[in-house]
Amino acid sequence: MLQQTFTLSRILQVYVLQLGMGMYFLILAILVLKRNTKRLNLIFAGFFIFTFIGALLNVIYAPITDIPIATVLAYLTVYFAYFAQIFLLVFNLVLLKSTKIIDTKKQFMIIIVYAVLLSFAFFIPNGLTISQSNNYIPYWNLPYFLYLVILSLSVTVVPSIYTSIKIYNKFEDEEIKRKWKFYVFGISTYFIAYLGISVCNYINHPTIRLIWNSFALLLFICSYFMYYGVVKQLKSE
Repeated sequence: MLQQTFTLSRILQVYVLQLGMGMYFLILAILVLKRNTKRLNLIFAGFFIFTFIGALLNVIYAPITDIPIATVLAYLTVYFAYFAQIFLLVFNLVLLKSTKIIDTKKQFMIIIVYAVLLSFAFFIPNGLTISQSNNYIPYWNLPYFLYLVILSLSVTVVPSIYTSIKIYNKFEDEEIKRKWKFYVFGISTYFIAYLGISVCNYINHPTIRLIWNSFALLLFICSYFMYYGVVKQLKSE
């Protein structure tokens, strides 16, 4: 059965924010790869691609009222959305340390370790639940919410912002530094927006969801700032 009642907040979150952002991120990924397919571009594009996959899964499961199927897809949506963040950290580390220090082996090791740590969230009892009484909107319990937020803050959010600032201080060219400020602003706004969405999934209040989803529309702007800020590093060779 594929029929349910959609609230204004749900429509905004799924068909405006998630679908629109997913398609926009896919376009940015294509633009990154069109400039070059070197390792740095592939890493940065990975962030946009996996965010797109998460958004696409969210759009797919949103109208589904088969609870087991919707629940599995909801778990995968969250997983890919959080998994995408590790590519920002790896991208920063490669820029900061060079491809020789952060070689392909270390790159995959960082990504795989984070992927494994993130997968533990699947085993938290009733971490994410979907029910008819809640209009099939996913609800996160406290352990699930805390695990994802603490993992994200400690492994991706704080390290990514910290390394972004270190890279800024490392640059000597004023034009590159000016553009990098857009990247730092974009990545910071992105993390704030996504952490806010996580809080909304835990609090599970329709008014708070609607207010925060309106703020989360800034993801369209901050994602472009992220792309614009690193164009010099992604230029064709």
